[in-house]
Amino acid sequence: MEIQEKKVRESNLELLKIIAMFLICLSHVVNVFNGIENTNPYTLTFNGIFGLLVKNFGWFGDYIFIACSAYFLAFSKQFNIKKMLTYYIGCALIFILYLVVFKIIGISIPENLFIKTITTYEVFSYWYIKNYLIYLLILPLISLIIEKINQKTHKILIIVLLIIQEIAMLLKSIDVSIVPLVYVFISMQFIMSYGRKYGKYLFLKEDDKKKASIGLLLIIIFWIIKDILITYIGSNHNIVFKDAFGATERLSILYVIFGVDIFILFKNINIKHNKTINFISSLSLLFYLIHHNEFLSLVLDSPFNDILINYSSSLRPLVFLLGGLIRYIYGILVSILFYFVIFKPLKKLMDIIFNRNRNK
Repeated sequence: MEIQEKKVRESNLELLKIIAMFLICLSHVVNVFNGIENTNPYTLTFNGIFGLLVKNFGWFGDYIFIACSAYFLAFSKQFNIKKMLTYYIGCALIFILYLVVFKIIGISIPENLFIKTITTYEVFSYWYIKNYLIYLLILPLISLIIEKINQKTHKILIIVLLIIQEIAMLLKSIDVSIVPLVYVFISMQFIMSYGRKYGKYLFLKEDDKKKASIGLLLIIIFWIIKDILITYIGSNHNIVFKDAFGATERLSILYVIFGVDIFILFKNINIKHNKTINFISSLSLLFYLIHHNEFLSLVLDSPFNDILINYSSSLRPLVFLLGGLIRYIYGILVSILFYFVIFKPLKKLMDIIFNRNRNK
């Protein structure tokens, strides 16, 4: 059974990606909040639990993006070097532009950041960009395998992949910045391609909104209880928990289930084709780089810290959320600017180069 790669944007899923952008934005600025609340080791207070829970938002958002990407690219056998080069060059130009602007206005830049920017290595400092580019390299091979296997083999492979992923979560010593997170893209592609071929995502049918809602609620409750327990144990035994399983916690299949559950819920929401939603969602890669990076941390983290300190502890979560919303709006507006200044001209240039080579 051959199913073509989806070309048409679905505004309900694009809206889900916009929500994911906000979750990721909050998770990237929560360290300032946690530092002020002295929640490392964490304290068994509302703010302590709030700060720990918000740290998970980033991974919730990332798995939403991975699920949506895997859904639309599930059967793509095209080796798209033009797309990869456009992403890489465009991201490198964004950081170089930040460097130029900071130099012009006289902001001091650490030497290592200057070198990473000039050599374009700064692009690979961001795990999602790095892993997404690697995933695009191997995507045609994965899609070819998916096309050749039958339903039974497909199901067995999904089970095996998820078991391996859960085992990998317990291996604290592995480098989660490269191989395992590319692995997440691959396992999610098998799940999403199975859903598109046979109408079932993991244990849920495509239109099973009730089970998806219950599953989503249970996962959120689990994470709240888990964070309360981590906070309680840490505060009573003076133990510092940066993550329950270290950095490898992000490999938990509970994140996978979360991504699938919320994907199904939004898949069943009827939203007419909306150009505004689709356009904002298309900026997600730009937004990822712009809303939080090493350059912005130099100028924004300290003022945000000062603002939060001036408010009582009970008001800080609200002020933090407002600050996150401002960062979110800033990220979208600057992403629009960079899209028209950098990415749109770059895409046209790459089209000219590749079309010329194709015609030779």
